[in-house]
Amino acid sequence: MRVYLFLLLVSAAVTFLATPAARLVARRFGAMTAVRQRDVHKDPTPRLGGVAMFAGVAVAMLIASRTKFLAPLFAESFQAWAILIAAGLICLLGALDDKWDLDWVTKLAGQALIAFFLAWQGVQLASLPIGGVTLLSPRSALILTAVVIIGCMNAVNFVDGLDGLASGVMAIGGGAFFLYAYILTRDSSSTDFSSLAALIAAVMIGACLGFLPHNFSKARIFMGDSGALLLGLLLSAATIAVTGQVDPAQLSTVDVFGQFLPILLPIGVMIVPLLDMVLAVIRRVGSGKSPFHADRMHLHHRLLEIGHSKVGAVLIMYLWTVVVCAILLAPVFFTRTIAVSVAVIGLLAAIVLTADPLSRIQALRARKGQHERR
Repeated sequence: MRVYLFLLLVSAAVTFLATPAARLVARRFGAMTAVRQRDVHKDPTPRLGGVAMFAGVAVAMLIASRTKFLAPLFAESFQAWAILIAAGLICLLGALDDKWDLDWVTKLAGQALIAFFLAWQGVQLASLPIGGVTLLSPRSALILTAVVIIGCMNAVNFVDGLDGLASGVMAIGGGAFFLYAYILTRDSSSTDFSSLAALIAAVMIGACLGFLPHNFSKARIFMGDSGALLLGLLLSAATIAVTGQVDPAQLSTVDVFGQFLPILLPIGVMIVPLLDMVLAVIRRVGSGKSPFHADRMHLHHRLLEIGHSKVGAVLIMYLWTVVVCAILLAPVFFTRTIAVSVAVIGLLAAIVLTADPLSRIQALRARKGQHERR
């Protein structure tokens, strides 16, 4: 555990220190987010925050490759190096988009190539832990892996719409996933606690935490596509490293629930980005537009419309991520009664705070007063 926490801190420190440099580079080369009708920010803001995040991830992973504890992960398989290479490539693709606003076809093609590269290098879903272990054919494994990676990358990109939102949500979700991956590793071996999934989750959390002070309200820099796509790729890679390899029998403490947890937890970690993406695709396709057509109807926009402040909307989405992850992890640590209690209390608290009737009434009164003054 101490090694993972050290690498998390390394990733956070490097990201934090590199972010001002990324901001200067973004200003120098014109990688700026203009103020558009659908945007919440009021001033042009530098992008390329993902470049600093990748720097933190890369340094932490290079150090990990030299530690006695984690070196075998890099020596016995090329998967760790493949993830680092893919992370660099997706960050580059995102940086190009941050600068030149690439069309969606080009971005999707680049994402697909990088996703298939990862799968080709062995980072793929060889099996699914449903009703035992369901083996996948090589072609099915390749295609499903690419779909998962592309879906995760775009989900994070969709939710990146408020200061500190994507980095905070991914830090929270990554923390839950790290805990789960570490427990799996500890339960499967009493001597070797090294885990590629736990390593990737730790360095990703560090990058998010190191970037958050620069990105929280009011943001001095955005992560841009270079950061959103990077985070999506890292979490999907960690997910694949667990989901495709875990034996559900290892989670005997959660009985039948344990068979589905390797699939449910990654979905829970990504619940806010995934829900936002699914609703956006349905909404846009239903209106005859491209699924990548931008609009002002994301979840965070809806929270703002019902009266939440920008910071309040971000904290609400943090809360939902915490609640869903807690619900999924509670059966691993507690009895069924306590787990159900956690779920009920968490959901009630999240629903009440999201609805926030007092704020909605105040917002309606304020709007009514503005309308009367006009």
